[in-house]
Amino acid sequence: MAARPWRPSALSMLAAIWVSTFLAFALLIWFRPASLIADGILSCTIATALGAGALLRAPRLTLVAAAMPFGAMTLTRGLLLPFSRPGSGGSLLIEGLIGAGIAMWQLRVAASEISAGANADAASRTALRLAIGPGAAALLIFVLCRLLSLFHDFENSLARDALLTEAFVASVGAAVTALFCFVALPLMVRRLRFDEASIAQANRAREWFQRSALPQVFAQPRRALSASGIAAVLFALMVFDHVRTSDGRLHLAVLALWNFSAATFYGTAIAVFAAAILWLKSWRIALAVTLAVVYAATGGAWLILHAATVVRGAELAAPGMAALAGMVFLLAGGIAAHRNAHEPMGESVDAALSERADAVLCIGFAALLACLPAPAAILPVMGVAGTLVLFPALCVAIETVLPRYRTADEVFGRR
Repeated sequence: MAARPWRPSALSMLAAIWVSTFLAFALLIWFRPASLIADGILSCTIATALGAGALLRAPRLTLVAAAMPFGAMTLTRGLLLPFSRPGSGGSLLIEGLIGAGIAMWQLRVAASEISAGANADAASRTALRLAIGPGAAALLIFVLCRLLSLFHDFENSLARDALLTEAFVASVGAAVTALFCFVALPLMVRRLRFDEASIAQANRAREWFQRSALPQVFAQPRRALSASGIAAVLFALMVFDHVRTSDGRLHLAVLALWNFSAATFYGTAIAVFAAAILWLKSWRIALAVTLAVVYAATGGAWLILHAATVVRGAELAAPGMAALAGMVFLLAGGIAAHRNAHEPMGESVDAALSERADAVLCIGFAALLACLPAPAAILPVMGVAGTLVLFPALCVAIETVLPRYRTADEVFGRR
């Protein structure tokens, strides 16, 4: 199939993006080579390559996937060279991982579309349409989380300067990540040559993940309610756990995590719910998204609290919630698409798991590798468990307790 000829505007835009990236890389090598390690640029790139290799099984697609977080993080660090020191805050790593997830999902969708007979242009448009919702929501929520953190210790001049710098880094990083994932990557996908061997390898990888996935048990409400009940019991154990803070007083662990920076945590949770409502158009799925994200982030921060310190766990609770939202949004988009086709919730959940569980697993695997050996590596594990186990169970449980009654047109198949 003949490839669509390049338009000069697209070629010049892509060339400008990558020339700027290589100039930024040269500046980092010359002035601050420590940033490549301290800011997680190398670790995120290597982890993305390994995760994409497991997901796509195609060297060319793996290289493109790894280039996205590398380009976004390098260009962001180059633009912000005068404003922040290496390793300040961790915003670059989190946004790099969000960009890695967006890139891996787009390439996974593009490979599936081309294997079904679509050309590169159509596959690129479909991949962008399916990725822009969860990707943009995750980036916006993370930027809002960093902006809300300005309310914490804002009276302290030293803390205020650090928080302002971190919010600025997060805003610029989100814009650059969006540039690479929503502009540069679709342009590159249109010029990629998906040979038969690459498509066959990607299809075999997807089939292997589907065969190896956990049994799809959430179509039955009693099992979903049981899983939700077990999660509630585990959460109660976390709630009644006590920790001793720096002032020597005992506090409930979960409240210590949530109220460490109350405006940041509760504001991020509200942002997750609002983004899910606006994008998914279903308050039931949006509620399940919010509960799963809050549960996974709180559980991860609670484990970090016991593995490291109370302050470290509390500091990671809200950013972890923003970072994990992208994985949950990825699965939620598939469930909402099937629900819009008037399929029952249980069948929608099982179909979405069959279609997207491989991407969630590989994105979580890449995030885990990028975060090791820091205690924050617990968060990707909790994110994958919350996305593939808790979130589907909550969707079916909420639909069972608060059912959505179908209209006559839906019952008789009329549109």
